[in-house]
Amino acid sequence: MTTVEFVDEVEVSLPSGGPFSAPPEEAEFIAQLSRRYTTEFAFQSSSDLQDLDRVVIFEMLVHRWGRWLSRRVDDAGIKIDEKTVGDRIASTSNELRQLKKLLGIDKVAREKAKGEGSVPHYLANLLERAKAFGITRERQLDKALELANQLSSLVLLFRNCNEDERRSLHVTEADLIEWIETVFVPEFAAVDSHFREHDQKFWVREL
Repeated sequence: MTTVEFVDEVEVSLPSGGPFSAPPEEAEFIAQLSRRYTTEFAFQSSSDLQDLDRVVIFEMLVHRWGRWLSRRVDDAGIKIDEKTVGDRIASTSNELRQLKKLLGIDKVAREKAKGEGSVPHYLANLLERAKAFGITRERQLDKALELANQLSSLVLLFRNCNEDERRSLHVTEADLIEWIETVFVPEFAAVDSHFREHDQKFWVREL
């Protein structure tokens, strides 16, 4: 007579926080699924969490019965009816698919959630645009410092020269005003214009 040794069950928490007892291998399987689902999805209502509990348990059962089919015996070493177990897997898998679809955690829903128009897609674009805007502001600052240094040099030259020297070196008051109008202002504005024409125009209407 063959003696069957039963493995002591351990308690593990389901996504809702409720306890569930299972053999060590299945307990670890449940723990991993629970962590994954509660990390990837933010369910708040008790009803959704209870349905998520069912998802985890169904997945555990399919995993268990699949293991039995591969060995042709159950965990107690007793030969199984392969057709009955196969039917259980098919039935539970079908219910599992429907439940996942209802909760919005099936493959189609996950891919849609990551696609264009989704919140993650919108936030990713928003961060990218904020980065582009920040780069533009850095370029404007660099250009402003460059132009300010040039203007400072011109003003210093203006103060150190007499009227004849100013006319000769083109640093009269009129020359300085003309330089500001024809160089300083256009070159500084060009940085922002380039941003609006080459980057911002492709997405400003989407925000």
